[in-house]
Amino acid sequence: MAQKFSNGIDLVKAQIIAAIVENLPTGSLPSSPLPGQIAYDTTINAMVVWDGTAWISTNAAKVANLAIPLAKLAVDPLARANHTGTQTANTISDFTVAVQAIQWRSMAAPTAAVSLGNQEITNLGTATADSSAINLG
Repeated sequence: MAQKFSNGIDLVKAQIIAAIVENLPTGSLPSSPLPGQIAYDTTINAMVVWDGTAWISTNAAKVANLAIPLAKLAVDPLARANHTGTQTANTISDFTVAVQAIQWRSMAAPTAAVSLGNQEITNLGTATADSSAINLG
């Protein structure tokens, strides 16, 4: 039978050699643990520690909901300024609306011929200069 201690044991920084942490399946982990208590969860095959609220695996590969608060990261992965690469138009929710809202007069002048695909320009105003398009109708 294991020796029980009612007080802490001060090992004065001495190492514990060939120790085995208590092996328990998930359903048998202590129901009233203290923060910092450890065990080896034989269901997930990982060391676990009680954080005061839940048993947390010390093996990140075994943690299903591993989350790091954004404030703890050196770079916020959600900030647009930190994004690189390309994004296809169909993944931008308001892309079509935004493009259709752009007026031609706000764009740079073309530097080559612009094909209208044999379509007419309709609803032209009255020409005001020699370089204006004219309405023949």
